[in-house]
Amino acid sequence: MEIVFTLLINFCDNVKPPETGWGYTPSDDDRSLGADIERIHILWNLYCDNKVDVLNLQDVYGRMSEKFGELSDEEYLTNRNKPECNALESKIKIIRLRRNYDVENGIVMTRNIKSSLALLDTSDIVICIGAIGCGKTTAMRYIQDRYEDRGWRTVWFEEYINENELMENEIKDTLLCCDNLFGTFNCNVFSIETVTGFEHVIQKQREKCKGHLKVLLGIHQHAYDAVLKFCRVRIMDTKNLIDIDHLDKAEMLLIWKELKKESHCVRDPSCWFKNIEFSSVFSKMLLNQGLVGNPILMLMYCQHHDFFTNEDFIKSPVTTLVNHFKRMKEENKELFFVLVYIMFVRVYNVNQDIEPWAGSLSAELTEDSIKRCVKICPEYLIEENDIVELKHELLNISLFKASYDIHTVFDVLVHHCNISTILQLTRPKEECNCDFVSSLPPPYTDDKNMVKLLKRIADTRG
Repeated sequence: MEIVFTLLINFCDNVKPPETGWGYTPSDDDRSLGADIERIHILWNLYCDNKVDVLNLQDVYGRMSEKFGELSDEEYLTNRNKPECNALESKIKIIRLRRNYDVENGIVMTRNIKSSLALLDTSDIVICIGAIGCGKTTAMRYIQDRYEDRGWRTVWFEEYINENELMENEIKDTLLCCDNLFGTFNCNVFSIETVTGFEHVIQKQREKCKGHLKVLLGIHQHAYDAVLKFCRVRIMDTKNLIDIDHLDKAEMLLIWKELKKESHCVRDPSCWFKNIEFSSVFSKMLLNQGLVGNPILMLMYCQHHDFFTNEDFIKSPVTTLVNHFKRMKEENKELFFVLVYIMFVRVYNVNQDIEPWAGSLSAELTEDSIKRCVKICPEYLIEENDIVELKHELLNISLFKASYDIHTVFDVLVHHCNISTILQLTRPKEECNCDFVSSLPPPYTDDKNMVKLLKRIADTRG
């Protein structure tokens, strides 16, 4: 009984404490589940002292049986002389458990996030590594918020560090963050100059700030592996690394619960996916090939339930998404071309006009269509401070691949897609050594055709 009561008050999200709190007699008008559980707790302890209010017990039992059904053996409750009952006559204590994982503003405090914070307290450099979608950015944003709470100045960069934005006349405690180091899409074109130049900037800032600087970096696992193949980076010592990929089952369960709070099911009470248990999700996660993180897969399940029933998605997420976007072009052209446009420009300010060339993608592509899609499609687009972006890099990669097979879209891609996106996503397989990030479909995977393609882009873009 004590174990059951402990589990109920500590781990069951739908069991809220009575208004008076656990361990105190609920008010007569409180008929909530938590209040009745507390009444059972009190009545049980009275029963152990040979005191019991039968009328009160019957009221509670009536409500419980109405909610959960009759017990299989009612005599068990009424026959106090049964030996099985005597063996259980010990009072129930209130045991409050401190969970290993807390949730703050929807973010699950995993061991890796806590380890990153602890390591940054004692070291001046921490590097978060892991597969795409494993939660590196989430971890880094949380750490940034905690340091801002401490009064630190924080500076955030993507892919590379701009020294000009670091200039300060006054030395102050600064947290320097750089996410997606060496490439948003994991496929930046590496060179020794790029890596050593980055290391020089970090070392220069460390010497200048003399103990007032901490550095937090996020890098995709195979981007990290690619760097180490041709260049030893002194600051990337293994003692500074935190592998964000590793999540235990309890952490995944809490992440799943938080994701479901903003899932498609919330907007559709009759949705079949509401009844999917975490055990089914966890079974699918065991099939993950490790090319993407489990959090992004669970996020996609919450927003696109058909991916949950598609066995191919867990094994080939990009291929599944590419096919999904091809169908979208036929079934929802407005949304498809809005997403492609955002992929081309990377970021879009809702207070500015769209690019003049947008009409060559689709005549239906307007400022109003973008605003409309942002409101009704939060699973694809996010808006923060009037800036619209795709929700995740996984969508960028998949849309880019889908664009190759559409002649009219491909022409606009060559002329207007963000050049960094093109360079990063047209690396050959043998260079990035990962099928997941190879975005060139046949025949462009052939070296000669790749050269022709890149030459066409270079001639077009100057």
